[in-house]
Amino acid sequence: MSFAYVPEFGMVRRTGPITSFFGNAILSAEPLEGVKAVPLPDGAPRRVPNRVGGPAGLIAAASFDRRRITLGVVHLNSRW
Repeated sequence: MSFAYVPEFGMVRRTGPITSFFGNAILSAEPLEGVKAVPLPDGAPRRVPNRVGGPAGLIAAASFDRRRITLGVVHLNSRW
């Protein structure tokens, strides 16, 4: 199993360090190549004040039966 992960946002408490991250991931049975994080414009209003970071997508490629496929993942906010 091959995977790539890009953290988008970190969750912080009122004081202290980031306690957790969430973001996007690609999982593949074949090795991933050319993995890139793609920053996205932040067009959505911030509804969660204890969130730091910004939106990002993830792109990678993998070969299946000698065919190279480019994969992408992004999680868009419902306010976009």
